[in-house]
Amino acid sequence: MRSLTTALALGCMAFMLSACSSLPDNNLASYAMTTGVQKPFDINHYNAAVYEPVYVPREDPLVPKRDAAYTRLENVIKATLESKGLHEGEMTEHTIRVRFGLASEYLLSDAELASAMGLNPGLVTSQEDSKLTIGITLIRADTDEVLWNGALQGVMLKGLDPEQRDQRLKQAVATLLSSL
Repeated sequence: MRSLTTALALGCMAFMLSACSSLPDNNLASYAMTTGVQKPFDINHYNAAVYEPVYVPREDPLVPKRDAAYTRLENVIKATLESKGLHEGEMTEHTIRVRFGLASEYLLSDAELASAMGLNPGLVTSQEDSKLTIGITLIRADTDEVLWNGALQGVMLKGLDPEQRDQRLKQAVATLLSSL
């Protein structure tokens, strides 16, 4: 069961990282982003979102407070999607399931991601740097169709205070979801 869960998590992360790659503006110079529209859709057609975290079933020493990191990530995703009119709610035909996850390169190396995806996820770092990948997939709840997916890799900067980390996370998620 554990290997199936790991395979599903790797597959989900790989699927989330397919499509085109781009570098955002200079405010986010240490990011690389990948997004893809899997099926054309209008986000205004949907009125609710249900959030589903996706965990790689191994501990990540570079993200020692994983639960807190996932809570912060979920809250930032919710706030960003609420600004686009998508509020948390019950499952209906007009609901989007929002799957999200994060992992450092310690848990998922570029080689593992490239092997699962068939291409490089995007961000090249020095040996001294560590990177973190955030993946988000939007799924139509009533049909399980993947509508959109995206991932953003960023260098894990050392020495940031909690406010700076939260601001950087907000910028990253806003950039990633800006194509909606």
